[in-house]
Amino acid sequence: MGDFIVDSVVDVVPREAGRHHRDEPAGTPGPSRPEWLRRRVLMLVLVDAVAISAATWMAKLLSFGAGHDVLQVRGVHIPYNALAVGMVPAWLTVLGMCRAYDIGPFGTDAAEMRRVVSAAAHFLALMAVGYYLLHLQRLGRGFLIVIIPLATALTLVGRFAARGWLQMRRTRGHMVRRAVLLGPRRQAEALAGHLIAHPSTGIRPIAGLVPDARDPLVTGGRSIPVVGTPDHVLDALAATKADLLLITASLAPGELRKLTWQLEGSGIDVIVAPTMGRGVAPRFDVRPVAGLPLLYIDRAQPTAGPGRG
Repeated sequence: MGDFIVDSVVDVVPREAGRHHRDEPAGTPGPSRPEWLRRRVLMLVLVDAVAISAATWMAKLLSFGAGHDVLQVRGVHIPYNALAVGMVPAWLTVLGMCRAYDIGPFGTDAAEMRRVVSAAAHFLALMAVGYYLLHLQRLGRGFLIVIIPLATALTLVGRFAARGWLQMRRTRGHMVRRAVLLGPRRQAEALAGHLIAHPSTGIRPIAGLVPDARDPLVTGGRSIPVVGTPDHVLDALAATKADLLLITASLAPGELRKLTWQLEGSGIDVIVAPTMGRGVAPRFDVRPVAGLPLLYIDRAQPTAGPGRG
């Protein structure tokens, strides 16, 4: 088996394109996106709500003590209990606007923590504007100085814990995407071995589609059944009830677009996984050019370039 490493997994489904080609095959019936992805978003919302609530109470105690102080807004007295309740939707809204709940197709995102920090900066600006527009001098600058770092720190801690819980579940075979691998046998076995050795990726290879559909894929001490050739993609996805198609090699011109049109609305994601030889450390970026999602491979740099958020 050749030495391969998985450097990047890129979602290349042109979802909007398929909707404008009525002559193309309609989406095949299939499962919707896994329910656990929606439950994970709800978990993150709950974690963030608890974090901002705790941060509000801690900021209040540090700034004003345990007394039952009230906040005066243009002559209206508002208990700090109500302030704590109001902080929750405000914080969640800012996090949502900064895409902190965009967990991608695998439940995690490399930019998740950076988006939380970005949301904290926007939340600080929002509170600063409200401080002057609503004349919140009674609120105290100390409260504002304390609550932002507290909310950020508690949210990050909560998300680290949520990510750890997700990884623990994945080591037990839960909360994963069921993938059919399509491509040459050598690349499919190399990628399957990598995914088996790293269950934290959230991808479980369950079947293969290779040109020589005779023997199963053998990798990592496991045998993965081959259910057909690359010409049997739709039948294989339906038979295995997979929710992910992982392509390990280039398709014929137009085949990828045709395939994604056929899978439009099925809930099955199409992923292209580039593999490189050892010692190669490129950076990847997907750039839309003339309606095509092109995978750009940049030279290795000491620092990462600008991400796509």
